Amino acid sequence: MKIKFCLLGLIILVLINSNCFLKYPRDGIYLIPNGYRGDVIIVFNQPDGIIPEVENGLYVYKIPDDGILKVNTEGYTGVVNKSYFYIDKNNQRQGIEYLQITGDRNSKGEPQNKFGNINQNEYENAVYILNTGGLGSFNTKNGIVQYTSFIVGTPKDGDQLYDKMQKRISNIQREPQ
Repeated sequence: MKIKFCLLGLIILVLINSNCFLKYPRDGIYLIPNGYRGDVIIVFNQPDGIIPEVENGLYVYKIPDDGILKVNTEGYTGVVNKSYFYIDKNNQRQGIEYLQITGDRNSKGEPQNKFGNINQNEYENAVYILNTGGLGSFNTKNGIVQYTSFIVGTPKDGDQLYDKMQKRISNIQREPQ
């Protein structure tokens, strides 16, 4: 009899936990204004933020023209499935590829083009999602603020765009929360 109660209790715990995890999507669809190049910063748990729509169980983050989106939902760490799209005025989506940095080295041990999986033309002209990070955070007088960020641009411009993104994150830190 004790085994049946323990088993029943375990099943109830599993159902409660799985329901909690399904309540809030972890993965996201990122809709970026057509032609946008620059950094994207999503700031979580903002009282004045929006609650993203949900599409097929995924949050849909509609990035504004300035690239900074405040949402009234929690950030998530762990394995996530993200999809990135340019979206035009007719809500048509065009996928944007995430560029994985390879870290390859030549026979002398020197770093190769850190984007060794693309050619020179793509390095200079193709737009990718770059520098996707996990969940970052900073302290404010009202508590911890979480954010995530990434870059939309060419690999050639990646370092310059990354520096701009870091400055914008610093500016957000100084804003009253």
